[in-house]
Amino acid sequence: PTRLFENVEIQSKSKLNIEVFNVTSPILMIKQNAFNGIKFQRESRFQLSIYHAKDTILFESNAGSLLLPSYSSMELYFLNFLQVFLNPHSFAHVRQEHSSELIINFDRFQYATLAQNSFVNFHQLHESRFHLSLLNFHGLTIEQNLFERVTQLKSYIIISIYNLTNDLCLPNKTFDQIKQDFNSTFQFEINYGQNLLFTSNSITNVNQNLQSKFTIAITNSLDIYFSRCAFNNIHQEDHSLIDISVKYGQNLIFDDYAMNNMNI
Repeated sequence: PTRLFENVEIQSKSKLNIEVFNVTSPILMIKQNAFNGIKFQRESRFQLSIYHAKDTILFESNAGSLLLPSYSSMELYFLNFLQVFLNPHSFAHVRQEHSSELIINFDRFQYATLAQNSFVNFHQLHESRFHLSLLNFHGLTIEQNLFERVTQLKSYIIISIYNLTNDLCLPNKTFDQIKQDFNSTFQFEINYGQNLLFTSNSITNVNQNLQSKFTIAITNSLDIYFSRCAFNNIHQEDHSLIDISVKYGQNLIFDDYAMNNMNI
């Protein structure tokens, strides 16, 4: 339901762990503002685990909108289901304060759809960390503007894909308007994938400062193709880095002007 957790306060250094087994409804819906009623204290932790769902897990718009205070942690873990669908703005207006952590894991399923603007207006402060993992699945559809208007300050965003059995296309503006400052890291990694296509403007409007790093790491996959202007409008200052690492694949192809309009 909307605001599933209302006036729930987790005391300092405490953990609230909720485990759900064998959901028989065809759709498990996470409605808007489902987690907004949780009040975190310093070093408090919240974990929600769904271990088996009959069919679909659906996130409504603003389902994951939240504020994580300093040193707090939230983990959402979903295991053994058919498909997951993130509506536009599923995780809009997320703010992570100093040393907070947000982890989302989807494991052992068939198909995922990450809609346009699933993660928008995403703000991180010092030493905060966000990790999205999709593991052991068959197909993934990513719509444009998956991550848009992201600001990082000495923080980490990691998107991990492991054991994807079908090809993957990163559309226009998959990662758009990423602003990194003071040794921040934004990392997209695939281990055991198939063919991977970066279309034009897949990664665009990236602004890096003070030793920040944007990483593409692909291991044990097949053909990797970077289209014309796959990287476009990149601005770097103060020893920042675009790091592309491809290991144990077949063909690596860069189209003409695959990296375009880079200001270093």
